[in-house]
Amino acid sequence: MTYRIAIAAIVGLIGFSVLAPAEASKRRPEPPQASATTTLGVDEAFVAAQQAFTKNDPTRFEAMAAQARGHPLAVYLDYWRLRLRLQQPARDMPPGSADAAVQRFLALHEGTLVADLLSRDWMLDLGRRHEWPAFDAEYTR
Repeated sequence: MTYRIAIAAIVGLIGFSVLAPAEASKRRPEPPQASATTTLGVDEAFVAAQQAFTKNDPTRFEAMAAQARGHPLAVYLDYWRLRLRLQQPARDMPPGSADAAVQRFLALHEGTLVADLLSRDWMLDLGRRHEWPAFDAEYTR
């Protein structure tokens, strides 16, 4: 009889230990999503800016990029900002409106990975616009 009670108690404890965390996670409220007005740490803001870039959300990107100033990888914020400008449809901005900014960025960060990435993206944009002289000049660099 004592043996059966002990086994029942062990089975009950095992069931409780397995089910209790699952039930607790169901009741746990979701962490709030960071909004554009929430102040985040520099690292969190940088990650949020990257996610906004990935989702092609320029408004949220600018809000998070402003909070991520001073991050050691802040040069990527400038890269993503220019990429967003290159990706905007012609109705939002005239084609080629970002060319001068891209050239300044490339001159400032010459020889870096981020400059190579932007050069590649810019050449794709130049090809889409059939700007072959500018494409050839960038390709030879």
